[in-house]
Amino acid sequence: MEEDRIKARIEAYRLKARFLEDLLERVSAGELLNVEEAKDWIDKSKYGEKLSAMDFHELLQVIKTAFPVTSVKAILHCIRYYLAL
Repeated sequence: MEEDRIKARIEAYRLKARFLEDLLERVSAGELLNVEEAKDWIDKSKYGEKLSAMDFHELLQVIKTAFPVTSVKAILHCIRYYLAL
């Protein structure tokens, strides 16, 4: 059904947005300082289980691009770029 497919796609976008917002919040708070810490957080948060393999791969690319960074502004730019795709 087309409607179910659209709803599933919308939910996938919402989940990716929540992931990115959560990531930004934790980076801003100084909880995640490098890629390894971010990967550990992902494993503990269960985002990897909730996201599709393709979505998860794309989001890991965002993390690899964002870390290490020198400012929250650089992370914001990276996240905004991803959300604009």
